[in-house]
Amino acid sequence: MFNVISGEVFLVTVFLSLLTLAAVMDLRSFKITNDINLAVGITALAYQLFFGEILIAIAFAACVLSAGFILFAFKFLGGGDVKLLAAGSLFMGFEQGLSFLFFTAVFGGLFALVWVRTGFLRKILVYYGLPVEHDIPQVIPYGVAIAAAGFFVTWQKFVI
Repeated sequence: MFNVISGEVFLVTVFLSLLTLAAVMDLRSFKITNDINLAVGITALAYQLFFGEILIAIAFAACVLSAGFILFAFKFLGGGDVKLLAAGSLFMGFEQGLSFLFFTAVFGGLFALVWVRTGFLRKILVYYGLPVEHDIPQVIPYGVAIAAAGFFVTWQKFVI
């Protein structure tokens, strides 16, 4: 029998798993594929359909996607990052979505600072055999910040 709580836990688990996959993929190849973004979007739609306010969430995600297009046009974010951010915003809905965007920016700034300044993360990636440029990177895998914000806001919603 389908239990509402177990259904919500299932969809949250799928969402967080897909965010983890997107972050790892972004670290390894600096790309987040459309397959991952589509899966996150479908999971988000299912979550909002059963447990949220789907029309408000869709409108909010459309606004995030529109703003993301501008960031993409000026090369501040990659296309996969923009789509993942919009799909994550769809999952969060409007109430948690604002926190999600805020913490994405905070974690993104911190991650960029560490990534560019210390080289610490690059050394870890090289240690595990992942291909990494040795120069100061021109691209930052922002999917890591999006995933971190997704985990943090989800934790806030369900634990606190």
